[in-house]
Amino acid sequence: LMAERQVSGSPSARLVRHVAGLFESSVPAAAQAGLACRSGCAFCCHQPVKVNAAEAFFLAGQVRERPDRAAAVREAVAQLAGRDAELPRTAWLRCPLLDEADACSVHSARPLSCHGYVSLDVEDCKKSYPQTGAWSVREPAIYGDLRNSWRLILQAALRLNGLSDTNYELNGALALVLDTEEGEKRWLRGENIFAGLKPLAPNKPE
Repeated sequence: LMAERQVSGSPSARLVRHVAGLFESSVPAAAQAGLACRSGCAFCCHQPVKVNAAEAFFLAGQVRERPDRAAAVREAVAQLAGRDAELPRTAWLRCPLLDEADACSVHSARPLSCHGYVSLDVEDCKKSYPQTGAWSVREPAIYGDLRNSWRLILQAALRLNGLSDTNYELNGALALVLDTEEGEKRWLRGENIFAGLKPLAPNKPE
């Protein structure tokens, strides 16, 4: 009930949940059936994740109810200081939003980058993460198209409402939102509360 009240009171949460739900319903059942992804399988959760402001606000609504996860996010930011999320094959941390059983503690609020990252073979994931080097994780071809399409739709929704669609590294954006009083209201009024964060490369024009 608490999570539902947070969603109903947050325009960002309503937007992201709606788009994520449409993404999930647009994936053909045959493509979903072939996935190797299961709860507790977290090999891929050792890489940088990009989020926009709306996704960060949605996540924050869930993380505020989990002080242990909020503290883990802040610790991750401290450990990642000086690392560039956009360097190819950069070494990264285990996602601080994973629980002790390696399940995502905010699964229903995970960003589109996570919704759309899937694998056909767990052996690909074992070989690719968490170490750096050549990553080779096979996915159904349709996932790449859908992931890009729904990210574009989310981007368009923000722009059409006069809001920024800038992407940021997940931990930095989430920690900032958690520590900013009335951050979403201020952002919706036009204040750039993310000014101190390094933006990630924009979405590809195509």
